[in-house]
Amino acid sequence: MFALLFMPILAYAAYLLMLFLLDSFHGDGSILHQYAFGSRRQLAFQALSDGRQALPVFYAVTLLLWGELSLLSRFGGWRGVMPALVAGVLTTSVPAALLVEPGWTAVLPPVVAGLLLSLALVWARRPSGMRG
Repeated sequence: MFALLFMPILAYAAYLLMLFLLDSFHGDGSILHQYAFGSRRQLAFQALSDGRQALPVFYAVTLLLWGELSLLSRFGGWRGVMPALVAGVLTTSVPAALLVEPGWTAVLPPVVAGLLLSLALVWARRPSGMRG
């Protein structure tokens, strides 16, 4: 249960990594330029200050996914990784597409973070004797 506190933080780190990769290969490269030629300290402070506002959203999505997976686990055939992945994709892609601009580059980072959260929640929901 203690691992649940760190899952949103790791999902936020994956989200930032996806933003960096998409900006470097498909965007204008402003994050890479700031990293290479600007102040790395300022870039780190920007990520931390953005995290103060983003982490409550990541924790809310984690609770929402936890509730969805709890409901899905009540149905015998809806247990396991695949329903969790579907729940993670739908929970993150639909709000991202509605609240952010439509397009795969805007929706991909939240979807990857949702997939990682759903997989981590499936792992956390397993009985302790089955982890290994």
